[in-house]
Amino acid sequence: MLPEPEPVQLPASEEEIEAAVNEARILFDRQYAELEAKFRTAQQDRDEAIRQADYYKAAIRLYEVESMANAREYEGAADMLMLMKTIEFRDAEKEKFDSLYEKVMPLAAKSAYDRGYKEYNSRKYQDSLKSFEKVRIYDPEYSKMDAALYYMGRCHQLLKDSRNAIAIYQELVDNYPASWYTRNAQQRINELTKVP
Repeated sequence: MLPEPEPVQLPASEEEIEAAVNEARILFDRQYAELEAKFRTAQQDRDEAIRQADYYKAAIRLYEVESMANAREYEGAADMLMLMKTIEFRDAEKEKFDSLYEKVMPLAAKSAYDRGYKEYNSRKYQDSLKSFEKVRIYDPEYSKMDAALYYMGRCHQLLKDSRNAIAIYQELVDNYPASWYTRNAQQRINELTKVP
C-alpha cells in the first residue's frame, strides 16, 4: 500500500504575497510607533525626574550653606552660593537663597579681606592677592573696597607686576576719589610711570 499523496499547495500569487507583506509592514509600523511613543514618554519622565532630583539636591545644599554660615565658615558658604546662583529656586527655597546670599556675602567679603590683610602683612603677596580678589567677587560694594584695591595694587607692585599694579591703582583713583588710599595710589602710579 502506498501512502496517500500530500496535497500540493500552489504558490501564492504575487498579489497575495504583496498584500501579506503590506499587512505585516502596517502592523510593524503601528507597533514601532507605539513603542517609540512609550520610549519618548519614558525619556521625558526620566529627564523630569533628574531635574527634580537636582533641584531637591540644590535645596538641601541651602541647609548646608546655612550650617556653614552658622559655623562662621563664610567663604565656603559664599563659594557654594556662587555656584548655586544659576539655579532658579522657587517659593520658600528662593526666599532662603536670597536671605542667605544677603547675609553671607558681606561676611565672606570681610573674612577674605581680613585674611588678605593678614597675608599682606606676612609678606605672602600672592596669597594676599587671591584673598583680595575674593572680596571683589563676594561683595563688589564692600565698605573697605578702596583699601582692598590699594593692597591688591601693592601686591602686584611687590610681585614686580607693574602693569596690573597701575591698572588697580587707577581703578582705585577713578572709583574712590575721596578715599584716603587714593592719594597713596596716585603716588604709586607716579612712582611706577616715572621715566628713569
